Amino acid sequence: MKPFVVSLLILLFISPLAQAHHSRGYYKARVLDVTPIYRYKTVKAPREVCYESRDRHKPHRKAIVVGSVIGGTIGHATGKRGNKGITTLAGAIIGGAVANELTHDRHDHDSYYCETHYKKVKKVPVLKGYDVTYRYKGRVYSAFREHKPGKHIKIY
Repeated sequence: MKPFVVSLLILLFISPLAQAHHSRGYYKARVLDVTPIYRYKTVKAPREVCYESRDRHKPHRKAIVVGSVIGGTIGHATGKRGNKGITTLAGAIIGGAVANELTHDRHDHDSYYCETHYKKVKKVPVLKGYDVTYRYKGRVYSAFREHKPGKHIKIY
């Protein structure tokens, strides 16, 4: 138990001294010149291109023929004795047109799709930091800093 107490007392005694030394551990130096340092970054701009395609189907000939036959049969059955030829022809035309519309509506549609293309635009300068020239005790030094300094910098 005694070594623990002694260690604790030593730690409590030395701790303020270490902190005091740390707070005084820097000096001020006069800044002579500040030069910004840039690196270049390539910027690519996205460009979206959209296309439209229309899927047109060919008429379903089988459906039109079947519709014409059914329409012609109905027209022939409903026509009177002297007008059977005209009603058959009218029924065939109407039946084919209806069959064409029914198949046309189910298969004809528009579609859109877009693609994104990246185009290399240019190189853009990005600030990396500053090259700082300063004087300390009559000698000139140089250092890199991420932030722009004022008239003086701290030297540790």
